[in-house]
Amino acid sequence: MEIPNKVRIGSIDYDVILEDKTIVLDAVQCKGKINYEYHKINIDSSIQDKQGQEQTFLHELMHGIARERKLDLENSDEETIIEGFAIGFHQVIRDNPEIFINYFKVGDVEYGCITVNETIKKITEEIAENITRALKNIRR
Repeated sequence: MEIPNKVRIGSIDYDVILEDKTIVLDAVQCKGKINYEYHKINIDSSIQDKQGQEQTFLHELMHGIARERKLDLENSDEETIIEGFAIGFHQVIRDNPEIFINYFKVGDVEYGCITVNETIKKITEEIAENITRALKNIRR
């Protein structure tokens, strides 16, 4: 997963800022926070690794979805809350697919998939080189 510089939640575009500084909310240090008025999500990169930052990003995203969908987390039943999050998260994925899809190139063609690891990248690069080399030999 790639944490983007911007993310759309419902109708609002939020700037996402990874920063190496302490974030304080209600006099308590936190890993991240969302600001609804200035449309910013701040994530503290100094106290967590990449996976922690991704989890914090998703955590703040859920706050944004709850706000955008006007979910009453105190007084709603579980099904209403889950349905609201499902619809909100589905919209976020559709509006921001680059967050959840990785791209890799084989020759001049770019492919998107859910996960790309280094082995897959290496294999596809080798295949692309072999095909390119074979095509050059055929043209001679």
